[in-house]
Amino acid sequence: MGTERRRDHSHAAQRRGSHGFTLIELLVVIAVIALLLSVLLPALKLAKEAGMRAACLSHLKQLALAWSLYADDNDDKIVRGAATSVFDASGTVIELGWINGIWDPNPVIQLECIQTGALWPYCETVKLYRCRVAQPDERWSYSIVHSMNHGLIGGEALRIKRKSQIVNTGRRIVFVDDYAYDWDASWAVYYDREQWWNPLPGRHGNGTTLSFADGHSEYWKWQDMRTREFCKLDWEQAEAIRGTAEADYYALGNPDLYKMQLGVWGKLGYTPSTTRP
Repeated sequence: MGTERRRDHSHAAQRRGSHGFTLIELLVVIAVIALLLSVLLPALKLAKEAGMRAACLSHLKQLALAWSLYADDNDDKIVRGAATSVFDASGTVIELGWINGIWDPNPVIQLECIQTGALWPYCETVKLYRCRVAQPDERWSYSIVHSMNHGLIGGEALRIKRKSQIVNTGRRIVFVDDYAYDWDASWAVYYDREQWWNPLPGRHGNGTTLSFADGHSEYWKWQDMRTREFCKLDWEQAEAIRGTAEADYYALGNPDLYKMQLGVWGKLGYTPSTTRP
């Protein structure tokens, strides 16, 4: 009787074993899973990037709305497009920067600069001042372009001080996704020459995010590989090559440069090249 039970137990174990995975079958399953992951992971990465880009565009749109409301409340005058203020002879502030104070590595000081800036009453949500994929120590990562009431690069003649001065508001850039390390929170590009000034961080794939004077925001994908290379430079590297042949390499015949210059200044102050270096 005991022998029969042991025999039955042995047969049951064999039957159970016959339904398990062999080593080859296990390897096949692992290979299939690896193949699926290789297909799905890039798609998941793209989906995550699309979500981050959408959030960045939303932030920029909110800032553009705040910028417009400021002008509505200040007799059409737009906010100063820099993190520096203008003082009179007695030291009294006569024009407060949209962010009040240049970039500092201390996030607490950055927060104070945001909350005491001229735009804060119109946009009192701190997270809207930075792209979600900016560096952790960047409390703000957006800049206003130089033409919008800063104008150091294009000159006083091209400096816009009132919203009513803007022609074709849907194509005039106000905010760009920038480095917080761009100390004055104001993004510059030349008007009168075929060269870049500041790079852009390129956080969103091969392009950047912007918002415009009419309040909408867009993602611009770079057409020229040289723009993507230029955007990998930091601020100091870009400054070091200004006016050199290396700067010409990134700029001459570059449609991305022309598009950004037109968006910032509304026109080009030179005749573009017909050839590339």
